[in-house]
Amino acid sequence: MKPTPRILLPLVLALCSHAYGQASADPFGVLRKPIPDKLVILTFDDSVASHATVVAPILKQFGFGGSFFICDFDSFNTRKDWYMTWDQMRTMSNDGFDMGNHTLGHAGGASIGPFLGMEYEFAANNLPKPTTLGWPVFMNNPATTPDLVAHHYTFGRGGVGRAYVPTADDPFNIPCSFFNGTYDSFVSEAQRAINGRIMVLSTLGCLTRDSGQDARTTCGAGILARRLSIPMF
Repeated sequence: MKPTPRILLPLVLALCSHAYGQASADPFGVLRKPIPDKLVILTFDDSVASHATVVAPILKQFGFGGSFFICDFDSFNTRKDWYMTWDQMRTMSNDGFDMGNHTLGHAGGASIGPFLGMEYEFAANNLPKPTTLGWPVFMNNPATTPDLVAHHYTFGRGGVGRAYVPTADDPFNIPCSFFNGTYDSFVSEAQRAINGRIMVLSTLGCLTRDSGQDARTTCGAGILARRLSIPMF
């Protein structure tokens, strides 16, 4: 696969609208243009420091983008050796990465409140208003969707563990697959991005508390970016 322009959730806006449709046939005109094969979207959760120090530089090196879903998780406000600073997030945003909403306190999506709380933190720290979101623990709450639309959100990443089909899937519950950092799992997941299907891959920011490092995300990001640069199909 040749490197492509930056890949992030808002890119899908160029490919589909927000209507609900049927798989494949697209009777309601969801698609604005054909979805190319090999379209892979990279997402990273929980604001860990290596997203800025390791992940973003690797993605930039290979010409890829990503969606980073931000929350003030765990020791976010006290352990800046573990979690990103707002300065780092502003730099990533300026570099073209999508900084999305993962709720204040990783609190879940039972109401609009935790999303608005995180929006306030974005505004207070001069980060652009988020328009994409990652549901905490991948659990979508349809009852919150009308409020999210009213607050100008466009896409929400959920769970499910399969490819995203824009003509059939709810844009506020975009399926994703969890990437465990191995070459074989990446190839297996990426090869599903064919015939109008988009593969959304998620890597969590899981810290090893003894070192303050995020080994899984660090490893995963390198494999994600490097493997997108070579043929797999």
